[in-house]
Amino acid sequence: MVNRELSQRKKELYYKYSRVLQWGRAHPVEFASRFFGIELLDSQKFAIYNSWTKDFILWLEGRASGKALALDTEIPMFDGSWKTMKELNVGDEIIDADGKMTKITYTSPIFEGHDCYKLTFSDGSTVVADADHLWYLDDIYNNYNVIKATKDILNDYSFYAVPKLNTSNVLYIYNIKQVQSVQTKCISVDNKRELYVFGREYIVTHNTTKLAIYAMLRSILIPYHATYIIGNSGDQSKEAFLKIEKIVKKELESFLGTSDIFWDELKKNGPGSDGFTHNPASFRLEVFNGSNVNTLNSDIINIKGRRASAVMFDESGWLSNEMFIQCEQFVNQSSDFRLGGNVDVSLEPKSFPRQLIYTSSASDTESGFYSKFKQFTQRMLMGDDRYFACNFTVDMALHPTFNGKPYAPLIEQDKVDQSMASDKERAERELYNKFTSGSYEGQILTRREIMQHTERRKPLLTNDTGLRKFVCAWDSARINDNSAIVWAEFILDEEKGWTAHIHNVVTMVDINSKQKIQMRIPEQVERFKSLLLEYNGTNHGKMDYENIMAIMCDSGSGGQMVGGIADYIVEDWLSKDGKTHRGIIDSQHKANQAARYSFPNAIDIMKLIDPRGNRNEIFDSLEKMVKLGVVTFPIDFDGKDYFINIDDNGNEVRYDLNDEEQLALVQCDMLKTEITTMCKYVNGGSIRYEYPPDKRNKVRDDRAFACGLITYYLQRLRSGHAFEKKIEPIDMRQYTSLATKPALLNRYNTHRRR
Repeated sequence: MVNRELSQRKKELYYKYSRVLQWGRAHPVEFASRFFGIELLDSQKFAIYNSWTKDFILWLEGRASGKALALDTEIPMFDGSWKTMKELNVGDEIIDADGKMTKITYTSPIFEGHDCYKLTFSDGSTVVADADHLWYLDDIYNNYNVIKATKDILNDYSFYAVPKLNTSNVLYIYNIKQVQSVQTKCISVDNKRELYVFGREYIVTHNTTKLAIYAMLRSILIPYHATYIIGNSGDQSKEAFLKIEKIVKKELESFLGTSDIFWDELKKNGPGSDGFTHNPASFRLEVFNGSNVNTLNSDIINIKGRRASAVMFDESGWLSNEMFIQCEQFVNQSSDFRLGGNVDVSLEPKSFPRQLIYTSSASDTESGFYSKFKQFTQRMLMGDDRYFACNFTVDMALHPTFNGKPYAPLIEQDKVDQSMASDKERAERELYNKFTSGSYEGQILTRREIMQHTERRKPLLTNDTGLRKFVCAWDSARINDNSAIVWAEFILDEEKGWTAHIHNVVTMVDINSKQKIQMRIPEQVERFKSLLLEYNGTNHGKMDYENIMAIMCDSGSGGQMVGGIADYIVEDWLSKDGKTHRGIIDSQHKANQAARYSFPNAIDIMKLIDPRGNRNEIFDSLEKMVKLGVVTFPIDFDGKDYFINIDDNGNEVRYDLNDEEQLALVQCDMLKTEITTMCKYVNGGSIRYEYPPDKRNKVRDDRAFACGLITYYLQRLRSGHAFEKKIEPIDMRQYTSLATKPALLNRYNTHRRR
């Protein structure tokens, strides 16, 4: 287009537009503030400024630098300042529900001893209010507004939502839980509806959010900029994308004051389109200058051949080296490469570099992320201006600053101390960015490898459909070790074949005992029977034990499985509802040569495995099956009673966790720790599996061994010969009293009759 085709007004408009873009490219943080309406903490400004023109960027950030946890409820003042509820006085000017100024006409005394409740909203924010606090609510089902006290919505809070300032959107109430009483205070204001706004706005507090804002800035300020977001799972990359979407749509409580600049620049394809495409394979947005943002899942095979201006690796501490190698190829071509015409490339302005951006909390020292952290730091300190690395620990969250001034802590010191006391190694890794050694001589599986096969799913505590197939493994114990039961769902995948998905770990501990000692064997048996019915789907009308593929048991003498537990479960038994259920047996085991004739009704699904003769093969199968990618684990437990997943349509799906599900996740985390501690030692032709010297007699391996029994069965099932031994006939004359129950069982029944 030549100049004569443009009016003077258009030329002036384009000139101003180009000046704004040039200014924004030189001042991205100020651009975010002035044009996006987004303010950043000083540490976040530092990261964005120093990353802007670099080729290789690494943000190492502790998990606690994420969410804001205000010590007191904060109220935005009309002049832009902030006060806590405790600091408010009569005459103070605050903001009403319409965004206008309203004055405080009354402040109550400080209340103590009131019943207090913690409300959790759909964006993850929380607030503590007393039972009499009045809420202005949307009645979702009747489509009108009501005012109700906290105590009046305890049982039906899901019917209501809290309106958000200056928007038609609402915050749904996800949970209300009574908490320890805290000091509270009430105020009155001089508007007709007597409503006011509370809660922090505009301040970015999450690593993923900063990544989203960085992608927004580069997409608007640099034309034809293609960004790819990579995560350890599809959900991980989609989470970062949805941060962009929520910021733009003003659906985040922290960003109600954002502008419409990005929204106006979005390409919207057809009526009803909002510019955000949610394809199961990849989420995508495109702006009018030709820039786009895309997500990719962790499937290495299907992500080849892309070209990008920036590749962002989210939670890269747990990504595989293969993923890094594959995706780093996206930016191989120089951004200054030009072809065609009589253009002198040397006279062209230098383009923004293509970027590789790695963000994560610390992982282990064997990870590719750790190697890059060392490399980037060294290159930066040596003066290589292509590299930037930053290390933000929890101290940045404890002592943040905003425009050079101290800002309210984003996390409480008590929570940090509690994390350090409960799991020091994990807290040092996730809060203080201390990479764990993560490896021992001969370690069979690293934590990173376990993370790569961890799925964002709840643990199943029952056969919820009655159609699932399960395998159970029981490493029994009477006194010294843990008695652990692992439950795994087996699925015949069209591409992978048989796969195992760990769902639950149950330890047979007497929770009423002070020392948490093992249950007595009869009590362990009763607990096992109840689990057996749950996972079989008996309440769905399933016959005894048609959904249980196998029960793998450690037959070692220490656990008293043989001659003990197995004797309790071989005969028919009554459940609590009075129904009769068949016993179970391993008919192939030599200890049951007589019992298989004495108890012909017992179902042959038990597999008694000698730990001494099969230990090496068991742990070898654990290593191979996990590395093969046919074993998965449930989500890590982060102390919350819920987690969020993202579906293929871009919707956030909240999964609440009850107490039993939380306990199952805690036990699964302990299983992962045991697995990653196990080592393989080779001495000449001798092989043994055990813990490193400093871990022996400190960490048990019962959960890991039970999981190994699961993979032992899986490996044999996949190879097509799962315990297909021929049962040898026996000479019945050598047994004189086949109808007699085992002695231990007789003693137990006699005891019960008494």
